[in-house]
Amino acid sequence: MKVTRWIDDSGYQRMSIIRDDDNKVMHAAYGLRRGPPDVTTLDWEEIVRDLHNALTDRNLFTYKDMVQSKDGVSSAILSALKRKVVTLYKQQR
Repeated sequence: MKVTRWIDDSGYQRMSIIRDDDNKVMHAAYGLRRGPPDVTTLDWEEIVRDLHNALTDRNLFTYKDMVQSKDGVSSAILSALKRKVVTLYKQQR
C-alpha cells in the first residue's frame, strides 16, 4: 500500500491509500481517504462572534492597537477557533 496526495475538483488537497500497483493519477480518488476532519461543519457564525468578542476583550479596535499588542490578533484567532477544531478531531475517532 502507498499514500498518494492529490487535488480534488474543488481544489482541496486530499490523501488516499492505494495499492502499490495502482496508478496514482487514475486511482487516488478511489483509495482509502486520509485527511483532517471536515471544517465546513464548523459553526462559522459562532466563530465570527467569538472572534469579534475576543478582539473586543483585547481592546483591538485599530491597526495601531493590533501592532502594539504584538500577538493579540493571533491569540484572539486561536481562542475563537482552536477549541472547535480540536473538538472535530475528537469526534473523528
